[in-house]
Amino acid sequence: MGKKSRRPRQKNAKQAIYKPDPDVIKLVDQLLKVCIEATRQEPPKTPKEQWDDFVEIRKLLDELEAKQAEADDGFEARPARCDCVDAFLDWLTQNGAEARDVTFGEFPGRGFGVKAIKSIKKHEIFFSIPYSLMITTLSMKDSLLGSLVQKDRLLRSVPSIGLSLHLLVERWNPDSFWQPYIDMLPESYTIPLYYTVDEVRMLQGSTAYLDALNQNRMIARQYAYLHQMMYSHRDAREVVLSQKPFNYADFRWAVGSVMTRQNNLPVPDGDGFAIGLIPGWDMCNHANGVITTDYKDDEKALKCYAVDDFEADSEVTTFYGTRTNAEFLLNQGFVYERNQHDRMKLKLGVSKNDPLYALKAQLLTRLDIPTSAAFYLYNALTPFTAQLMAFLRAFCMTYDELKAKLEGSDEDLQVLLNPRGVVSRECETKALDFIQTRCTLLLKQYKTSLSEDEAQSIHPDASPLTREIVKFLYGEKSLLSQVIAFTQTQKAFLQSHYLTSSSNSASTEDANPDAGSSQAEAKTDVDTQAP
Repeated sequence: MGKKSRRPRQKNAKQAIYKPDPDVIKLVDQLLKVCIEATRQEPPKTPKEQWDDFVEIRKLLDELEAKQAEADDGFEARPARCDCVDAFLDWLTQNGAEARDVTFGEFPGRGFGVKAIKSIKKHEIFFSIPYSLMITTLSMKDSLLGSLVQKDRLLRSVPSIGLSLHLLVERWNPDSFWQPYIDMLPESYTIPLYYTVDEVRMLQGSTAYLDALNQNRMIARQYAYLHQMMYSHRDAREVVLSQKPFNYADFRWAVGSVMTRQNNLPVPDGDGFAIGLIPGWDMCNHANGVITTDYKDDEKALKCYAVDDFEADSEVTTFYGTRTNAEFLLNQGFVYERNQHDRMKLKLGVSKNDPLYALKAQLLTRLDIPTSAAFYLYNALTPFTAQLMAFLRAFCMTYDELKAKLEGSDEDLQVLLNPRGVVSRECETKALDFIQTRCTLLLKQYKTSLSEDEAQSIHPDASPLTREIVKFLYGEKSLLSQVIAFTQTQKAFLQSHYLTSSSNSASTEDANPDAGSSQAEAKTDVDTQAP
């Protein structure tokens, strides 16, 4: 998803190398210094320190953008995306692609997408895109950037940044082969790189919060590094700076384009994978389903099959994969409310100071579960995975219960992975108490309540980006609330069905089929703290 306003395009590309502005150089040097300090590993930064770093970085970026915008004139407006559709379709067809019974257009609340011209049946091919049309890390190596990529450590080690620079150089080139495709790309995006400070603050308490700070910090550092390299490396100056100054706004656009659209692609006639942008196909929006895209090596083309039946004039969608809404928000800039694969990460670990640590670690090892790991809560009838349930049961066991399980058979241990397998009423209650308490604490970390989110989502002055953030926050809080309700129901069941305490009081056959588990005292490490 991206905004549809269009930035200006240069009227006549200057052939002379753009010289650096001393004030810009000073700001970039300061930015790089702050970013390097912000990414230190030891001692680890607290959430409050990470927030303070982000605010300082954003302040420097705002100053930098304002200074760079002063000199960024002499450009003409680019056409609106809807006015570029015919030229783009012609370009696809002329270069061996097939767009069968589809075109491109706007969809209310969904942005730009793929539209069926007439009905398309499930499993019918509607896109065939030759590899030669894709902008990839392979085409990057064959471009003017090729020698620069081979020499530079960052561009070699982070292919997505190299691909972003490749796209940016092609955008600046009025004679680029890919210009009809680039004209179809959004001018800005709804990923956290485009958030205001207040919009990032809204994420405090959520699972996306620290990742949003990291995204801003890392891209700012990469830009500062590349900016210094551009003006000190002869090859970089001649390739990149012959068209336009290397501004942060342009780099952010290129990174946003790649981040929201990149896909792994097999290397034709070779081993391994490249990453790339797939013109046309990458304009499909997401919906629930299954992966229906395949690469035909013999044809050197990507084929996309309809995931469902699509009527004429309806939107044709694809399935992006089993991603969480946090991943969608961070990497694609949207939230899918009907996401069947949404889940919430919870990091748990057994403290080495626990007097029963050795026994618990031994039991978890036999279950192939780490003593410290990330687990997930799901928006489902039973919100806990088998691994999470087993982890929490193992943690909450007494010494006698641990010894009994360790002395038993592997089959006995498997009961811990079963929703029906209750070790004892006390153990199960402790586990459920922990999850309930933990979810309650997590809810308190958010800056707003569910009712406040509902009110903000329908507020007439709320921006589309704000509404998307609120939608995400509402989904996380609803999941946590549902988990709390589930634990309460399970505890009531335990009280009525397990009247005595015994490690053998529950069997696989007679326990509640929806029984979940949690832990009571496990050390937690959940990346949701807000300053």
